[in-house]
Amino acid sequence: MKKLTFALLAFGTIAFSACKKDNTSTSDDSFASRAAEQADDDARISDEVDAVSMDVTDAVEAAPILAGQRVDQLSPCDATVTYDTLGTDRQVTITYNGVNCQGTRTRTGVVTMTLPLGTHWGDAGAVLTIHIDSLHITRLSDNHSITINGTHTLTNVTGGLVHNLSSSGDIVHTNFSDDMSVTFDNNTQRLWHVARRREFTYDNGIRVSVTGLHSEDGVDGIVEWGINRHGDPFRTAISQPMIHRQDCDFRVTAGQKIHQRLQRVVTATFGLDAQGNPTGCPGQGNPYFLKAEWTDAQGNPHSVLKPY
Repeated sequence: MKKLTFALLAFGTIAFSACKKDNTSTSDDSFASRAAEQADDDARISDEVDAVSMDVTDAVEAAPILAGQRVDQLSPCDATVTYDTLGTDRQVTITYNGVNCQGTRTRTGVVTMTLPLGTHWGDAGAVLTIHIDSLHITRLSDNHSITINGTHTLTNVTGGLVHNLSSSGDIVHTNFSDDMSVTFDNNTQRLWHVARRREFTYDNGIRVSVTGLHSEDGVDGIVEWGINRHGDPFRTAISQPMIHRQDCDFRVTAGQKIHQRLQRVVTATFGLDAQGNPTGCPGQGNPYFLKAEWTDAQGNPHSVLKPY
């Protein structure tokens, strides 16, 4: 089965170049830049969190003593994986040291996973504790970087192994974090929270549906929240599940996010063509587009169409 390491490109990290705007005043030009930056940060950090989660589950599923059964050995292109299964908690350490398989970004840093003795990752309710230590990621298209630290709790809600998905039922993982520190390339350091649900299904290929699990102030589906690089509070909710498909290299093929607590509420719709219409997989090397939309104080609509 095709390797399930969710690279930055595969999860649709947004390259905010060339865009189309409509009805945009000078003040909303400034807001458009902020909105694009926030959407880029959110998409990129979401992608990296998912990439680490998949690297960890790949590594765990490759070890029979941890997974409960054997599958093919899988390792990221840009890392080495070591195992310590003799302690009270079994431990897997991933040391990142280079360029990913797609050549889109570099990663350095260490991720350590622990699984309690007597637990197999394939068991329903099994919990992995993931410690991210100085994971520094540089996007090679523009040399922008972020550094992530913190602890995540990954739960195999349904049980089962993703690498056996074609012959098993659907699998659900959840991922929570309340201490994820993100350092941006403008040297600001912020605290983010994560509450993600990923459902894996199989239909002539793997399909992953991502939704948010946090609720507050009557808003459901919140997936990330905290303080952005400019020191402003934000929260991001998924209003339509973010879909990643194996037949499109695990890129985001559909979905919608709502960015709140900014100067304006911004809705970002994914899986579009250059005209802003829903489209199938555009093919290797060709971009999807997202459309970010908001309404100004006078009730006028604005939008930006951007490739990812």
